[in-house]
Amino acid sequence: MKRITLSGDIGWEVTPQGVREELAAANGGDVEVLISSRGGLVGAALEIFNMIRNYPGHVTAILSGYAMSAASYIPMAADKIVVEDNAVMMIHNAQGLTWGDHNEMLKYGNILKGLSGLLAGAYARFTGKDRSEIDAMMDAETWLFGEAITAAGFAHETIPATSQDDADQTSAMARARLAFAEVTNKLAADKTAFQSDLTLAAAFAAGITNHGGGAPQPRTPTTTENSMDLKTLKEKHQDLVAALIAEATAGFKDQLITARQEGAKAEQQRIADVRAQVIPGHEQLIETLAADGKTTGAEAAMAIVAAEKALRAKAVADSQAGNPAAVPVGEQQPAAAGKTMKRADWQKLDATAQKKHIDDGGLIVD
Repeated sequence: MKRITLSGDIGWEVTPQGVREELAAANGGDVEVLISSRGGLVGAALEIFNMIRNYPGHVTAILSGYAMSAASYIPMAADKIVVEDNAVMMIHNAQGLTWGDHNEMLKYGNILKGLSGLLAGAYARFTGKDRSEIDAMMDAETWLFGEAITAAGFAHETIPATSQDDADQTSAMARARLAFAEVTNKLAADKTAFQSDLTLAAAFAAGITNHGGGAPQPRTPTTTENSMDLKTLKEKHQDLVAALIAEATAGFKDQLITARQEGAKAEQQRIADVRAQVIPGHEQLIETLAADGKTTGAEAAMAIVAAEKALRAKAVADSQAGNPAAVPVGEQQPAAAGKTMKRADWQKLDATAQKKHIDDGGLIVD
C-alpha cells in the first residue's frame, strides 16, 4: 500500500501539485495519507480535499502530530480516519486578511463566513453531529487531543503513536498552540498568498461534497481537476453562489450587534483597569492612558512606576547638584482645595470639564 505524507504548512511545503503527483503514482490502488500539519491556506486544502475525495482507491487518513486548521479538513475526504494517541486536532472558522472600507470588509467577512459554513458542513457530515454544534465548536476554536478526537467523531479509531515525544497532553497542547501561532504569523505576513487563495477557495467550492459519516460510500473517479476563476464560478454555478451568499449573510446582523456590545464592554473594562492604577499626582497620566483606546491596566501600572522612578531619580540628581530636592509625586501633599476634587464629583463632569481640571493641574482624590 502506498503511503503519502503531508507534512508541513498547507500551500507551502504541502502543495496540491505534490499531492496530485503522489496520487497519480498510486495508480488507483489503496493509499494511506499521513497528515502532520499545523494548517495553512484554505484554498489549497480544498483542492487537496477534492483530489482525495475523487481518488478511485480506498483512502485511509492517519492523523499524526498535528492536524490543525486547514489540515483538519483534508482527512474528512478519506474513507477512513485513524488518529495517533498523542495527536492534536483543531478546528476553527476560515480566516483571512483584506484592506478597504466597511463595504469591502463586510463583503470579505461574508465570503469567509460562507467558506466556514462549507467546512462546517463537512465536519458535521463526517461526525454525524448537528450543524449547530459544529458551528459552536468552530466559533470557539476547539482543540482535541488523542482519544478525544475519536470520541468527538472526527476519527474511526485511535492507534498508538509512532513517537511518544508529546505523550503528555498538557505539553502537547502547549506546543501545538505555539506552532499554530507561528503559522498564523507566517500567513499574516504573506497577504498576497491570502488574497489569491481566497479566489482559489471560491472556485473549488463548486466541487465540495463529502461522503463522510461512518461507512465509506463509492466515489466516481474523475480524470480532470476543477479549474475556474471567480467569473466562471458565478456563471456556471449560480445556485452555489446563491447558497454561499445565503450562508454568509444568515444571522450576520445579530453577530454584528453582539460584536459591538462585546467591544463596548471590553473597552469599559479596559478603562476601569487603567484608572485602578492611579496614585496621587499621576491622575493626568492615567486619564491620558485611559483615553488612548489601547493601554491595558498592566501597561498603565508599568507607566506609573516608570514616571515615579523618573521623578525620584530627578530628586536625587537635584539634591546632589545642590538644588532644592523635588518631592516624588507619590509623596506630595494634595494641592490647594480649589484644585482638588473627589473622584465621584469629577466623574459627573463632561469630558471637556474633566480634561480642563487635569490640564489646570487639578488632583482627583477618592
